[in-house]
Amino acid sequence: MKKGVVLAVCGVLLLCAVIGGGLAAYFLFFSKSPAKAFKTAVKEMTEGDYYQMSSDGSMTASVSAPSMPDFDMTFKMDMSGESKVDVQGEKMYTKMKTTMEGMSTTAEAYVIGEDYYIKTDGDWEKVSKDEASEASNEMDALKDLSPDAEYTLLEEQNVEGVDCYHYEVALDDEMLKDFTDAMTASMQGSNPEDEFSDIVVDDAKIELWISKADSRIIKSDMKIAKITVKGTSQGVELEMVISDVAISSVYSNWGEKVDIQAPI
Repeated sequence: MKKGVVLAVCGVLLLCAVIGGGLAAYFLFFSKSPAKAFKTAVKEMTEGDYYQMSSDGSMTASVSAPSMPDFDMTFKMDMSGESKVDVQGEKMYTKMKTTMEGMSTTAEAYVIGEDYYIKTDGDWEKVSKDEASEASNEMDALKDLSPDAEYTLLEEQNVEGVDCYHYEVALDDEMLKDFTDAMTASMQGSNPEDEFSDIVVDDAKIELWISKADSRIIKSDMKIAKITVKGTSQGVELEMVISDVAISSVYSNWGEKVDIQAPI
C-alpha cells in the first residue's frame, strides 16, 4: 500500500507542476496594459504558438489510516522538470524528476492532440486520456479557465534580468473545482481501484511576472498551503495532508518553434 500512496502523491506533485505552469501560461498576453491583459487572455493564449518552461518544486505529505493506528507516514518530495509546448498544434512534451527519501524517479509524457504517451523508467506506452491524467488535465485546464479571474497588481520587479509587472492571482471556485477534479483523476490513475474524491484545497494562489518590454510571461509561482485528501487505497481508508506545495516555473523561447513528435 505504501507504494500506491507514494505513486499517488507523485501524481499530485506532477499535476501541481503542470497545472501551475498551465494556469500561469494561460494568462499570457501581448498588451502592455496590465488591466487589459486579463480581458484578452483567452484570445491571445489560443492564438499563441510556442514556449518552453522549466520548473522546480517541493511539498510535504503526511498519510495516516484510521483503521491502522501504527500506519503513519510523513515525507518530503522535491521535483524538477522541463516542458515544450506547441499551442496551435495541441502538442506538449514534459519530463520530470521526483526525489523522495533519496530515491529518484523520472517520468516523461507527450500529448499529441488526442493521443497520449508516457514513460516512467521504462519503455514508451500509448495510453488513454484517463491513464495520462497528469498531462491531459494540463491541456484541459487551459481551456476551462476564466479570463476574468481577480488579481492584485503588486510591486514591479526585475526577474531573470527582465523588468516585470507582478501579479497575484486568486483562484476562484471554478478554477479550484478544475484543480480538484484533475487531482482526483491523477491520484486514481495511479491505481484504478483507488478512490479519492474528498479533496479540500486551502489558500491557493499564483504569482505571475510579465515582461514590461514585450508582455511575455517570465516566471510563475504556485503555492498551496494545504491540500486535505480522504479516500481509499487498496481497500484501506486513508487521510492525507499535503502541505507547503510550492512550484516555481521559468518561461523561455516564446515564439521559437519546437518539434514535438510522437515517440512511438
